[in-house]
Amino acid sequence: DPRTPDNLGGFSDQMASISLREWTLPGLGWVVVASTRATTWAPLWDYIGFEPLGELAAGGRTVGFWGRDFGRSDYAAWLDALLLRELDRDGSAPPPVSSPVALAREDFDAAVRDVLRDFGRPERLRPSPLLQSRLASGQGDPVAALRAVLRAAVDAVGEQVRGDLPARAVDRTYLRPAANQELAAEVLGVPFGTYRRHLRAGVERLTEVLWDWELHGVAEQEVDRN
Repeated sequence: DPRTPDNLGGFSDQMASISLREWTLPGLGWVVVASTRATTWAPLWDYIGFEPLGELAAGGRTVGFWGRDFGRSDYAAWLDALLLRELDRDGSAPPPVSSPVALAREDFDAAVRDVLRDFGRPERLRPSPLLQSRLASGQGDPVAALRAVLRAAVDAVGEQVRGDLPARAVDRTYLRPAANQELAAEVLGVPFGTYRRHLRAGVERLTEVLWDWELHGVAEQEVDRN
């Protein structure tokens, strides 16, 4: 009501109805909301698990912002947690999963190379920034999840046009490594120089697949987590 702007009334009900439909969008990431009436809206956004992102001045007024990353904690999980809060007087708001700042592409590529290097030593993967990424989120043990996703990504590379040798080069170098790269080339049945070329191509293709999955999500059927 413009006459009583701090009284949310029916407007908040209409907004909730529209939002609940729009937030079901597959692959949804961050939802950010803003209001010049931060004091009025803050209790509502806090209750439904949105976190405060800060304020800025615009047109002589202060605008408050809240957000939630549905890419890290999807709509179904959020709605389930909100339902529990509605039914449980002592419940808490669904935690707004605030992921670290997304990796720049260059940093992402470097993290993939590090994970490949340490793939056979899971304990050394614990510091990897990829454990905080979409690739490993919400899957129990994040190290096991990340290793499973890498295997699936190598399989995906192998299914690409002219992807068989690059995928096998990555597999026999990092996932199921031969004793050394010369032996890996022998296992592949190619000269060492050819092996090195396919290994470089395989790492590049693998990184592209993983980057796409990080941006758009990993299809569950593509990953064998056993």
